Amino acid sequence: MRRVFEVISAGCLLPGGVQLFDPCIDDAMVDLFDGLTSKEREDATVASQKALIHVAFQRWDEVFVL
Repeated sequence: MRRVFEVISAGCLLPGGVQLFDPCIDDAMVDLFDGLTSKEREDATVASQKALIHVAFQRWDEVFVL
Protein backbone atom coordinates (compact mmCIF):
# COMPACT_ATOMS: atom_id res chain seq x y z
CA MET A 1 0.00 0.00 0.00
CA ARG A 2 2.88 2.31 0.75
CA ARG A 3 4.29 1.82 -2.76
CA VAL A 4 0.98 2.79 -4.31
CA PHE A 5 0.91 5.99 -2.29
CA GLU A 6 4.53 6.69 -3.27
CA VAL A 7 3.80 6.35 -6.98
CA ILE A 8 0.66 8.48 -6.88
CA SER A 9 2.26 11.13 -4.67
CA ALA A 10 5.18 11.38 -7.09
CA GLY A 11 2.78 12.86 -9.62
CA CYS A 12 1.98 10.02 -11.97
CA LEU A 13 -1.65 11.16 -12.22
CA LEU A 14 -0.83 14.75 -13.08
CA PRO A 15 -1.26 15.92 -16.69
CA GLY A 16 1.75 14.84 -18.70
CA GLY A 17 2.39 11.97 -16.31
CA VAL A 18 2.11 8.25 -16.84
CA GLN A 19 -0.67 6.79 -18.95
CA LEU A 20 -2.24 3.54 -17.85
CA PHE A 21 -4.19 1.77 -20.57
CA ASP A 22 -7.12 -0.56 -20.05
CA PRO A 23 -6.01 -4.07 -21.09
CA CYS A 24 -9.62 -5.21 -21.61
CA ILE A 25 -10.21 -2.92 -24.58
CA ASP A 26 -8.37 -4.28 -27.61
CA ASP A 27 -9.42 -1.92 -30.39
CA ALA A 28 -8.58 1.40 -28.72
CA MET A 29 -5.92 2.60 -26.32
CA VAL A 30 -8.06 4.13 -23.57
CA ASP A 31 -6.24 5.83 -20.71
CA LEU A 32 -7.83 4.93 -17.39
CA PHE A 33 -7.30 8.46 -16.08
CA ASP A 34 -8.97 10.30 -18.97
CA GLY A 35 -12.16 10.71 -16.95
CA LEU A 36 -10.39 12.72 -14.24
CA THR A 37 -10.19 16.49 -14.36
CA SER A 38 -6.96 18.30 -13.55
CA LYS A 39 -8.39 19.28 -10.16
CA GLU A 40 -9.28 15.66 -9.34
CA ARG A 41 -5.79 14.54 -10.35
CA GLU A 42 -4.20 17.18 -8.11
CA ASP A 43 -6.52 16.28 -5.23
CA ALA A 44 -5.60 12.59 -5.53
CA THR A 45 -1.89 13.50 -5.55
CA VAL A 46 -2.21 15.67 -2.44
CA ALA A 47 -4.31 13.06 -0.61
CA SER A 48 -1.72 10.43 -1.46
CA GLN A 49 1.07 12.62 -0.10
CA LYS A 50 -0.83 13.07 3.17
CA ALA A 51 -1.57 9.35 3.38
CA LEU A 52 2.10 8.56 2.80
CA ILE A 53 3.06 10.75 5.76
CA HIS A 54 0.55 8.93 7.97
CA VAL A 55 1.84 5.55 6.80
CA ALA A 56 5.42 6.58 7.56
CA PHE A 57 4.43 7.31 11.16
CA GLN A 58 2.21 4.22 11.34
CA ARG A 59 -0.97 6.19 11.88
CA TRP A 60 -3.13 3.79 9.87
CA ASP A 61 -6.36 5.00 11.46
CA GLU A 62 -5.83 8.41 9.84
CA VAL A 63 -5.04 6.86 6.45
CA PHE A 64 -8.40 5.15 6.22
CA VAL A 65 -10.25 8.30 7.26
CA LEU A 66 -8.79 10.29 4.37
